[in-house]
Amino acid sequence: MSETPHISADAMALAALEPRDPERVAATRHARSCTGCAQALRNAEDLLKHLAALPEEKPPSAGVLRDIAGPVVRNLSLRAVPSALIAGVLACVWTGLVLTARHRLGGGPALAGSAALLACAAASVFLVRRLGGAATVATMIASTLMVALAWQETGAFTPDGLMCLLTEVEVGAIPFVILLGVFLRRRTLDLTAPLVSVAAAGALAGQAALHLTCPGRGAGLHLLAFHAGGVVATIAAAAAAARVSRVIFAR
Repeated sequence: MSETPHISADAMALAALEPRDPERVAATRHARSCTGCAQALRNAEDLLKHLAALPEEKPPSAGVLRDIAGPVVRNLSLRAVPSALIAGVLACVWTGLVLTARHRLGGGPALAGSAALLACAAASVFLVRRLGGAATVATMIASTLMVALAWQETGAFTPDGLMCLLTEVEVGAIPFVILLGVFLRRRTLDLTAPLVSVAAAGALAGQAALHLTCPGRGAGLHLLAFHAGGVVATIAAAAAAARVSRVIFAR
């Protein structure tokens, strides 16, 4: 530094230099004859001493980092759900179940009701990207509402009821496996809740097919236990499978 009338503007930078640095030596020499610059240099030195005495900053704990990353990971996880693919697959499965069924009801109302329930299943898949696990609630409401609309008589439990329940669970397993594949490729995501929601949507698509193909579609107890019950069973099975998958594959 060249000799200048005053050094107060550079006092902080000069105070940070080594005592033997030529710039620091020249500043100290100038301060001996300039009260204002001497005071500025002392203030800068005092401030640097206080800063050096501060405790060393500790990095955030693992728990704090998890809390910060949690919302971001959940948002990215929901965006990773291939909603269009799953909805298309469910439509294909519904078509296959209806076309290959040994017993199929005719008539516009039955077809309209089945198509409406399939549309609800597809809509719930897209809701997963916005609502996550909360989309499961919409699926259960649609399932229960269809039971109420189709209820014609109390009826009784039939041996075919278990087949209806298993059909819904099997259809629910299809979107579950599709989304599980996404999880295996991107293990940093948290897809536990979406896995349950897409499985529930799959079961609802199965219920939509059963609305056309099940011989007991008007028996209230059968519908409640095995059609709506199939959705509930799928949700429970998917929740258990999602937890186990997360423990196994997150290692």
